[in-house]
Amino acid sequence: MIKLLDILVEMTLPIEKYTGDLSKFDGFKNYNIKDVVDKINDHQEVDMKIGTEKVGDATYYLLLADDKIIAGIGINDETGQIESSETHPLVRGKGYADMLYTAVNDDLYKKTKKTIKSDNLLSPDAIRFWDGLVRKGKAKVIGKSTERDHNTYEMIK
Repeated sequence: MIKLLDILVEMTLPIEKYTGDLSKFDGFKNYNIKDVVDKINDHQEVDMKIGTEKVGDATYYLLLADDKIIAGIGINDETGQIESSETHPLVRGKGYADMLYTAVNDDLYKKTKKTIKSDNLLSPDAIRFWDGLVRKGKAKVIGKSTERDHNTYEMIK
């Protein structure tokens, strides 16, 4: 049986300028996406795309479902290093971050010949996520953190 997520992971999502107001977005603590999650669970059509927003020396890539942010990552434009990353708690562990990282890495590589890199301050969840990307052949270990006792990672082109 094919799951909706399997189809989404194989999709090439459009990447376009984000038209919302990121200045009012303060993370997912009080951000309601229940209507989107209900549509996904009911196998209804959901408009999936990636929006970009330039903030200082970083580009933020936002995974949007029906124009609601469900995950996002901020990438330093010069180094390709992730400055921040978050997925809404209601969709964690369902492959959306994997889909976002893969699409962003492909886009970044096409534009700059750089790939996404982890930072030196990974949380335990982030370490598990990156280790999962390594197991799937999407990332590799490139060294040890200079700040903590964990690996650092880079996506494969």
